[in-house]
Amino acid sequence: MDEMPHVEPYKKFDRALFVPAKLKFPQRPTCIFCGSKAVEYHGYTPSTLKHIAADPSFLVFIELKKHRAKCLTCGHCFQAEDADLAPKYAQKTNQVTQKIISELLTLTTMKDIANHNNVSPSTVVNVLNKSVTLSSFTLHDSLPEYLCFDDVRTNDN
Repeated sequence: MDEMPHVEPYKKFDRALFVPAKLKFPQRPTCIFCGSKAVEYHGYTPSTLKHIAADPSFLVFIELKKHRAKCLTCGHCFQAEDADLAPKYAQKTNQVTQKIISELLTLTTMKDIANHNNVSPSTVVNVLNKSVTLSSFTLHDSLPEYLCFDDVRTNDN
């Protein structure tokens, strides 16, 4: 961190904490497209990530500046990524996703989970869909040996 965190009003909230941070390459990067070591640093890409807060009425954001590099061989630009912090193109940190998953295990509505984590209900549904995989269900290739059907027919004439 080069700067100090600051508190500002954000949308409908009275205050939100903004934590500035920089994500740099750990060593001289190689191009992810062609593998060349001939790269030059090309500034920073700003992104804002939602982070967990102890108080749901108080938002916490990470103002992340990702280091960019440009390949001198192929001309492509790429940026530093940290999968432990957040996946590529994400707007929330992995801690927010883990908190949503832990709250999905309780008897709480998706709207309440969304309000607790300051995300939309559709984000909660997306996290649920990504966390549930087909491998957690047993798939049957055939029908069971015995089937039971109940038929009820009524005539109201």
